[in-house]
Amino acid sequence: MNASTPPSTTYRPTSTNRRTGRNCTKSRRPLDHTIADSTKLGAAHFRGFADAGRKLADIHLNYESAEPYAGIVETPASPGETPPSELYRVSTGKMRFPSRNGERDKTTIIYNNRVTLSNIPEEAYRYQLGSRSAIEWIIDRYYVKTDKPSGIVNDPNDWSDDPRYIIDLLKRIVTVSLETMKIVDGLPLLDILE
Repeated sequence: MNASTPPSTTYRPTSTNRRTGRNCTKSRRPLDHTIADSTKLGAAHFRGFADAGRKLADIHLNYESAEPYAGIVETPASPGETPPSELYRVSTGKMRFPSRNGERDKTTIIYNNRVTLSNIPEEAYRYQLGSRSAIEWIIDRYYVKTDKPSGIVNDPNDWSDDPRYIIDLLKRIVTVSLETMKIVDGLPLLDILE
């Protein structure tokens, strides 16, 4: 931008094709949506975003030390009869949601054929990694699978000596997801110009 450009207007940069030397952009027209003049946002808005970024970085970098979400109820099929190393073991079948009236009940996860997790807050599914929630990402990745060409077995049960590692990780991800959305929902509003 130059001195004659209004502060609330952002222009697409021009670029040149290295091979032909021709301009690749059709014109230097304004973007359809722009953010209002940053000087109007002020230091308070900047501080709000900076603090939120710091908190988000902290909880995401330290997700393995987050407190497992205490509201989740574990229901073992036969408590006391199965050793923890077997009770919390994931298998070749993925964790899944039960169906109720033809719809998936995301407040409950069938962890394996011995343990069911319930009382998972639906709010935790708002935090998305691409097109799915962090919880669904864990469900999709944490199961025993064998690579067909090599025969190598990828067993997440072997990733830790703690038999509760995966189930507690899932509960930690619920905590991180809820905290993330609380921080994001608390961000200052941006004035987007049409």
